[in-house]
Amino acid sequence: MAVKKKVLETLTPEEIAESYVLPSHLTEKEREGAEAEFIATINKRRSLHNPTLNLKFRLLQFKLLIEDYISGNHYNPDYNFGYFLKLYMEIINKTQQDFANDIDISKYQLNHYCHNRREPNDSIMIRLEIHSNNAIPAVSWLKVVEKQKEHWLNTNQLLRKSETKHVSNRLQVIL
Repeated sequence: MAVKKKVLETLTPEEIAESYVLPSHLTEKEREGAEAEFIATINKRRSLHNPTLNLKFRLLQFKLLIEDYISGNHYNPDYNFGYFLKLYMEIINKTQQDFANDIDISKYQLNHYCHNRREPNDSIMIRLEIHSNNAIPAVSWLKVVEKQKEHWLNTNQLLRKSETKHVSNRLQVIL
């Protein structure tokens, strides 16, 4: 706020406008040349982008997202196995049918994994690790599933209530 007052006291409104707005004194031909140069620069930068490098960066970002989530203390119901699986398929730009073929399962099984209707087994997590060329370890996929399971066990009061009747001689010691 003090800087703003100081600027308003020392400069006229015209000087302020000139310092922030770049004057354009270009002819039509000069403007077209500048636009062509700008477009050429953009196209040059785009050509430097390597699709393999982009995939590598997106996979690294994905790996860090999973690692941050599984190392964190909070549970996010949106970040489940299916969410990460769909995100992985999006990053590698594969349809469910193509990806199911890649990891040798039916597209129906894959759809069940994507929508959390089926819990993934160890072989699926190993296949995901191999498919990612070991970029995303099977243990990371397992920890996502374990985090879901841990939350379910901690919050499922109905299961606790129904299993209480199967326990007798509970310990009387309270820790």
